[in-house]
Amino acid sequence: MNDLIYLATFVFEILTGLFYFSVKFTRAVSRPIAALIFAAAVAVQYGASHFNMPYLNLALFILCWFAVGKFVYGLRISGAAFHAGLLAALMMSTEFAATFLLKLFTDIDANDLFFEDTFNLLILSVLAKIVYFIGVYIASKISLREKSVRILAPQTLPLLILSAATLFVLIGMDETVKRCAPDKSILLVFSLASLFLLYANLTVFAVHEYTLRLQKKNAELLLQNQKNEIDTEHYQSLIRQKETEDIILHDTAKHMAAVRALAVEGDGDRIVSYIDSVYNDIGMNTLRRFSSNKLVDAIVSRYYNKYSELGVDFFCDVRDIDFSFLADAEITALLDNLLSNAFAAAAAAEKKKSVDLSVRRQNVHFIVVSVVNTCGAIPEKRNGRFISAKKGDQHGVGLASVNAVVKKHGGSLRTDFHEDAMTFEAVAVLDDTV
Repeated sequence: MNDLIYLATFVFEILTGLFYFSVKFTRAVSRPIAALIFAAAVAVQYGASHFNMPYLNLALFILCWFAVGKFVYGLRISGAAFHAGLLAALMMSTEFAATFLLKLFTDIDANDLFFEDTFNLLILSVLAKIVYFIGVYIASKISLREKSVRILAPQTLPLLILSAATLFVLIGMDETVKRCAPDKSILLVFSLASLFLLYANLTVFAVHEYTLRLQKKNAELLLQNQKNEIDTEHYQSLIRQKETEDIILHDTAKHMAAVRALAVEGDGDRIVSYIDSVYNDIGMNTLRRFSSNKLVDAIVSRYYNKYSELGVDFFCDVRDIDFSFLADAEITALLDNLLSNAFAAAAAAEKKKSVDLSVRRQNVHFIVVSVVNTCGAIPEKRNGRFISAKKGDQHGVGLASVNAVVKKHGGSLRTDFHEDAMTFEAVAVLDDTV
């Protein structure tokens, strides 16, 4: 009967660990290979249980989950060691807490608890594994999903040391109970200490996951800033192109005189070559005038030209607003992100497709930028902020970039969805004195 209890215990531990890893990571091998590795882990731990060496079982538990993390989920060595150590710390703290509580209320011998008394072994296994699963479930709920990119926090190794310290403390308490037969007050202290260690490891894990989230968010913001810089350079090139076009158009009379001279000479080939060179220099006149700021015109023109062919109606009222209090990169981050989200959502609308951009001055020192667009579906909201439905989007980082510019200039960003009209509205207010 004890063998069946041990087998069920190891199977449950494997299933609990599988639940943890599957929630947090994406499998890197096929299902048959993963199933084979899990079956081998159960077989190894079950076979070792017959030697009546609990610490050997602990070492094999850590080794098995390290192998699972490394070979089934493709983690780095430090990551696989951290998560194997965390599971071991959770498993041991729950097991020892249950052990000390049973000793506290039953007065049974330590060796009988583990190797001889079937009833006590069953109670211990059920109690410990239920609490173990609860701990792992809590860890999975606060966990950051890691997919193809393996994120490594700089705090991973120090946290691994804390998990190892937890195991040594628990082993020390267990050996003390076995050799010194402490009274009930000591058993109560050890029981509470085991539960506190469980809580400490979950807290440590929460800190680890928070660090990963910050690291991921900072990486996304860095990518967004780089995109803004690239877009700013692109808009500046459009402005230079427009200035070149203006110069060439200004010289149209001279070009016509040159063409006339070549025509009089009857040199048709040179006329064609001359006209082609002028045409290539001028290119497509895609920069429209919407405001008194060339960069603003370049940004708005980009989306107007791109989406007008898709049937999106664009209404723009920028007026002669002075944008000099904003750096070029800030203008790009503000308008490009707002218009990118707005035009993409409007283009996906089934009926009316429209975007309305309004920039106005309010109360002398405040600039109000308002973008209203139609939508084809109710936008998703996560963690209190709207999530873009654009394919490949960074999950709202664009609006975060807008908010960063707004906050820098003492303003605020408000986003609303009006379900009755199926329109999304983003309003940014900035103080031009900050």
